[in-house]
Amino acid sequence: MSSIHSEHSTETVLAAACWLIPLEYQPQWSGVRLAFALRFRTTRRWQTKQHRHRRLFHNQSLALRPSQFGALFCGWLVTAIPAVICGHIARSKIRKSSGALGGKGVATAGLILGYIALVLGIMGIPLLVSMIQSDRERLHRLSTERKEIASDDGQIKVTVPGLWTKLPELNKQASLQVGNKSKEVYLIVITDTKADFDNMTLEKHHDLTRDRMFQKMKNASATEPVPLTIDDHPALQDELTGTENGTNVVFLHTTVDDGDHFQQILAWTLKSRWQQQNQLLREITRTFRSEK
Repeated sequence: MSSIHSEHSTETVLAAACWLIPLEYQPQWSGVRLAFALRFRTTRRWQTKQHRHRRLFHNQSLALRPSQFGALFCGWLVTAIPAVICGHIARSKIRKSSGALGGKGVATAGLILGYIALVLGIMGIPLLVSMIQSDRERLHRLSTERKEIASDDGQIKVTVPGLWTKLPELNKQASLQVGNKSKEVYLIVITDTKADFDNMTLEKHHDLTRDRMFQKMKNASATEPVPLTIDDHPALQDELTGTENGTNVVFLHTTVDDGDHFQQILAWTLKSRWQQQNQLLREITRTFRSEK
């Protein structure tokens, strides 16, 4: 009788334990192994990412993203279901035991909490859908709108999509560094003062920087330079393709002569993404502005 009582008591307490026991200590009983595994893995991974997010981006908002809210929402519902099932099983066995088993109050509490969670979960579905839709609209708006990003001294500017940001780790010599890491598209501007060179023309400077890039790349090739006008200044532009650090990349290589400086504009992405991104990189390059 003691072994039977112990087994049924465990089932009874399980209904309430789904909500009362801290998540990291919830055991994975065989009857609800999958439910607890999903809840544990989803929330633990979210917590790990959240901690990493706080370390790397501590000045960003701590509000839940829709994907994170969705993970918690699914965990809430998945845990509510076994609470209701175990609550009904426990109450049924207690009734049939003719008083041999106790714990009716605990089973009832777990059952009530489970139903409350189910109701709240169902009521939360429209909120989750609304959050996802709002996030999609925000991302779409950011991808289509344009904003101006300037160098620290305010003299170099480019206009980029809303999702682009400053990326100061790209090149220490660059006056301006921007990009979108999720799309793996980047752009930097390197400024050379013309007074530092003797008899340097736009063509010579463009060839010089291209040759330096060739030295750092394997299987490098380039298109013929095309003359352009950027910010009312003469410019040359070509495409450089090759392998750098084991990665196939394509650079849009542009040199602008603004009168006092040679402005080298390098925009690049993976070779596999070039066809998709090259028009955008050209548009951003054409927005280059230099203020004296």
